[in-house]
Amino acid sequence: MFRYTILAVAVVALGLCAGQVTAQEPKAQKLDLSELRDAVTAADKRGENVADILTALAALEKAMAKGIKPAQPGEMATAPPELVTLREAVEMATKKGENVEAIAKELALVEKAITGREYQRPKPPSPPQPEPLRPFPPGRGNPGIVIGGNGGGIVIGNSGMGAMSITISGGNFTIKAKQGDVTYSVTGSIADPDVLKIVIQDGEKKIEAEELKKVPEKYRPAVERLLKSITRR
Repeated sequence: MFRYTILAVAVVALGLCAGQVTAQEPKAQKLDLSELRDAVTAADKRGENVADILTALAALEKAMAKGIKPAQPGEMATAPPELVTLREAVEMATKKGENVEAIAKELALVEKAITGREYQRPKPPSPPQPEPLRPFPPGRGNPGIVIGGNGGGIVIGNSGMGAMSITISGGNFTIKAKQGDVTYSVTGSIADPDVLKIVIQDGEKKIEAEELKKVPEKYRPAVERLLKSITRR
């Protein structure tokens, strides 16, 4: 009798241990696209243009049937191409003004289930940086600063007028200088030498001209020096 009691206790203990092991084993997750499909169907019934989303969703469902599995806990998986295409379709619909917020919400859950992380929009490319100013190579005349290149830049030289500032914006340059009580502002196009605007302020007198020859002789030499400080390449 004592032997059978020990045997029974052992069997019960083994059963409890087996139950603990089974409880600790993670349950296999299943990918469920029903909520996403419902969101897309609802948007379609509202009249939203989700044709591309429907096509991409069908492709993802087909790929899932062939064996796409959810990411395991702590795993980071690469999004399958069908999922990427579906995300692109949703993003494009958003840009076009379609109401697909509910679809995007459900898609985010699917993406997290498949890849193990939430979708992150790619960062926009950084705007091109302007070409840095570099010294003009010696021995080529008009030593100064080169702006731009490939035949579309300018070289800033020395006007011999002391303080001078040059601004480059939108393909135009503006030279500002002061000689005595007279201030000069010369604006021109880097690409078109015929585009020119000259403004001279001498006390209360203001002179404007669009050609050098229309500048009064008194001020013309100074304007000529300013223009010579710019050489197009």
